[in-house]
Amino acid sequence: ALSYTWGKSTRLYRIIVDGHNFDVTYNLFKALGDYAVDAICLDQLNLRERAEQVLRMRQIYETAMVYVHLDIEVEVTVTAVNALHSIAKNRFGKLDPAVSPESWLSVCEVFSQPWFIRVWVIQEFVVAQCLVLFLG
Repeated sequence: ALSYTWGKSTRLYRIIVDGHNFDVTYNLFKALGDYAVDAICLDQLNLRERAEQVLRMRQIYETAMVYVHLDIEVEVTVTAVNALHSIAKNRFGKLDPAVSPESWLSVCEVFSQPWFIRVWVIQEFVVAQCLVLFLG
């Protein structure tokens, strides 16, 4: 399963799904690979289908390898991950002097990405069998 944010839908990109044209947002176009994506696998205009599938989402994410696409610079993310690793290593005790103010800004930038403010992210992140972040 691919987890992503729709982003601005001002410009759509055309892909072909089972021989049919399908318009997707830039974020999905950029992140798309051979994944199960809700915008393609579900008829988003069919409220009944969406409601039925929402009930299955936990089961889907429990068995899925979840790929999260964050449209963020790799350098920013590496700095943030290093800072978080340093903090976790110290078990949230003393503040590691190696964690600079710039590192904290990187952490804030990562967690301010639209993906992290979605309600579904809790389910996608917590119950996923495996979660992989893709950057850029």
